[in-house]
Amino acid sequence: MEGLTRRHMQDNYEIIDGKFVTKKMRQMLEAKKAPLGVASKEPSEESEEFKNYVATNLGFIQSFTSTLSVKGEFDKTVFNDIQAYLMNSEDPFLWANKTRQVGFSFVLAARGLAKALLKWKHTAIFVSYNEEESKEKVTYARELYESLPMKWRLARKLKYDNKTSLVFEKSGDNSSETRILSYPQRIIRGKGGELDIALDEAAHCIHIRKIYTSAMPALSRSSQSTLWVGSSPAGKGGLFYEIGVNQEGEYGPFVRMTVPWWVVPEFCKDVKSAREAAWDMHTDERVALFASDRIRMIRKSMPIDDFQQEYECVYLDEAYSYFPWDIINKCVPIFNVEAQDATDFDSPAQDLSEEDKFRSGVGIQYYKNFEDFYAAVRRGEIKGNILGGFDVGRTTDKSEIVYVEENPDTYRQTVRCCVTMKNVPLPEQRRIAKEQFDKLGARLTKFGVDYNGIGRNIAEDLEELSYDTVVKLNFNNNAWKEEACRRFKLRLDNTAIDLPTDRTLLTQIHSIKRVLLPGGLWRFDTEKNTKHHGDKFWGLLGASEVGHPMREGDTDFTPCDQRVFTGNLIAPKTRNVGVITAERVSNIIKFNPWGSISPMISGIAAPGLPVPRMPQVLEGTFNTPFHPKR
Repeated sequence: MEGLTRRHMQDNYEIIDGKFVTKKMRQMLEAKKAPLGVASKEPSEESEEFKNYVATNLGFIQSFTSTLSVKGEFDKTVFNDIQAYLMNSEDPFLWANKTRQVGFSFVLAARGLAKALLKWKHTAIFVSYNEEESKEKVTYARELYESLPMKWRLARKLKYDNKTSLVFEKSGDNSSETRILSYPQRIIRGKGGELDIALDEAAHCIHIRKIYTSAMPALSRSSQSTLWVGSSPAGKGGLFYEIGVNQEGEYGPFVRMTVPWWVVPEFCKDVKSAREAAWDMHTDERVALFASDRIRMIRKSMPIDDFQQEYECVYLDEAYSYFPWDIINKCVPIFNVEAQDATDFDSPAQDLSEEDKFRSGVGIQYYKNFEDFYAAVRRGEIKGNILGGFDVGRTTDKSEIVYVEENPDTYRQTVRCCVTMKNVPLPEQRRIAKEQFDKLGARLTKFGVDYNGIGRNIAEDLEELSYDTVVKLNFNNNAWKEEACRRFKLRLDNTAIDLPTDRTLLTQIHSIKRVLLPGGLWRFDTEKNTKHHGDKFWGLLGASEVGHPMREGDTDFTPCDQRVFTGNLIAPKTRNVGVITAERVSNIIKFNPWGSISPMISGIAAPGLPVPRMPQVLEGTFNTPFHPKR
């Protein structure tokens, strides 16, 4: 492509007085047949205002590049106010806690390209979570470069182009090179001069401490070098969290910035109002008032804690109850209870199914031994599909078999029976499981079995009875546990399962902790104690997991027991950051809650556009949004 471009320029253009002129134009000038005037530049390009604007990162990219719009058409590149601030920011140390899909990677690529073309010598280094994300930034920068007018590409030619780097060369007596380098979690070595280093999704990088430590010496040779650390949060731990809270006062120079979904124009219907009011609202309240249709759908498809972490910049504790009492309790229908035991989730007896009315005052039909449960099945009181889950234990851990009824039309689940076996020899456990398996017959749709350690033999024996019914589950695999627990929490959050008034079962569900491991992965387990190891929960999870999966966007479920929930579910509000400024501006939510120096923003605007306004600065004590009942 470069060779063809050179040939085209040689065949059709000449340089006269330092300007490109077509050969046809020169011939017209020699024959005295030139047009009345020749405009080598747009009239606006002659103005000093325009020259100042395009000399900025933001002005250069917005004036000369194009990007593919959501409609599939190439339009001029346009940044929202948050992205625009980042484009022109020269904060030497910047920390950004951001919502997902805010365009941080695109901003890094665009800012790096602008500096590569505007500066005499410059290097931008991006370190990403994985190889795919590192290549993405190079792709962004390359596409922006290729959309530039030819005069800019000839002024700074693309010398080297591969998946991880772009090198631009300025020819002539004052030649130089500028570079954009993008790596997946690589130690930064041997780079000097003016550097912009950006650690993207830092909270999720396994080797972030080594990368951060290696970046510091690289910044020492130039006062113009910068280090940006941006990410969505991943728990109250790790380097990203420590920088954010300025742990032990070791990260004072960082300017800190938080960008939740409601300050992003693409995600919010009324950004101006949301930036003033949404901080004091509960998640579902602000989603209902301000969220775009897309964000609303995403909220309905995610457990609240996950949504708060991914979109609302909330730190989750490294170890806390993954299933809070509020989402557990709203799935426990209590009927006609005594006044001192009343909850917000009571339903009167007339809202019960016929099968449950006679148990009014207790809850749903629930059995602690298999024979009573099987009798109810034979009487036709339990009409839906039956799902089973078997968590196998021997001495320390109990064995638990949990049976769940699933409505074949709505896929709502109702816990019906829990069979506990303590210190029962494995051959006897195998016999009991086979006996229950045979009795339920075709009514047992799926049966999930722990396929690890001592449970492997039992799972294989049961599989011989019915390969279609038995599902072998890897209870010892953290990745499987994480996905299964997420799905179960989503079911609880959408009230798509009915839990019994069994204090032991409910306590075990609440006992499950999510612990952030040093490698960045999550471990789901209960705190070890003499009473239980969460065995009932794992049995329940096995039964629920082999049922019909939750569908994206499902929120309305018709229960097997046709009851009406009338409770008023109002969760605690999220605490806000104190605002201590003389000037309140709605352009961007930016704050520096730990006392580091806040930067100013240049007031350069494109001709005809308003001058960018100073971002809002929030100072004082930052209170991390807290979770209900935690």
